[in-house]
Amino acid sequence: MAESPELQLTQEKQYPCGCVYVEAFGRLLFYQPGFRRRCAFLLERGTKPECPDVLPLVREYYSQWKNGAGGSLHVVLDDGNVDDCFVDGAIGYALSMGDIDGMALASVLRMMSKTQRLKLATDRGKRADPGSSSG
Repeated sequence: MAESPELQLTQEKQYPCGCVYVEAFGRLLFYQPGFRRRCAFLLERGTKPECPDVLPLVREYYSQWKNGAGGSLHVVLDDGNVDDCFVDGAIGYALSMGDIDGMALASVLRMMSKTQRLKLATDRGKRADPGSSSG
């Protein structure tokens, strides 16, 4: 698949941690292969994403080596600041940090309600009880 004309990649290197670093727009950007595609799928559906669809992405984002404390989205997902202005700020911060996955996930969060975002912030660290029959 050809890259869009806006994103002219000059160099790309995959590291053992699984991240791919690319030089674009005169700066270094990083992402996990496939993460943006899963976020884009939620955005392209044209409906508000549901928490059960987004929670695995949030957990995956936290599992990336650079995001243990919430990465570019820590203000929203760690601190529980779920107003639109904080999500918009997280998008801008992710851009300034070269965090492509953070921009993608924050864009998904932006489509969600504040109540949904707060649920994600609360539930992101919880693990499902294998003996529970509730969803």
